[in-house]
Amino acid sequence: MFVTIVNLSVAAPKVEKQSKTECADDEKESKSKELDNFHKYIAKFYHKDYPNFKLNEMKKDITGMEKVAKSMEKMKLPKKYQSKDIQFKSTLKDLTTSIADLKTYVNTTKNLKKDDATLKAKVEKLHSTFHTLSEILN
Repeated sequence: MFVTIVNLSVAAPKVEKQSKTECADDEKESKSKELDNFHKYIAKFYHKDYPNFKLNEMKKDITGMEKVAKSMEKMKLPKKYQSKDIQFKSTLKDLTTSIADLKTYVNTTKNLKKDDATLKAKVEKLHSTFHTLSEILN
């Protein structure tokens, strides 16, 4: 009796490592230029400046997020998403509140450290609120 062994393994495609400032493609794609613009600031903040605790850069990122969020208040949703307008505006309000809260904390806390638990909670709230806002337009 002869047995033939066949190798059926398939080589996995090569996957390039994402940089720390990049998110997955599905996170990058949005339905508005305002959300794309906001994503640029929050990605830099969340994946680069906050983990490396670059406080001056964090403050610049927060100011940028604040400006873009303000422009989103005037944004008119595409017709396809108009049924989600109230939900979008409510979540946007949560986002702007989160930005303001983080900005106040960063600017008023003396001897702020990277491992500050309150800072971490505020950063995570901002990040999750942004993703909630983005998902409304998916």
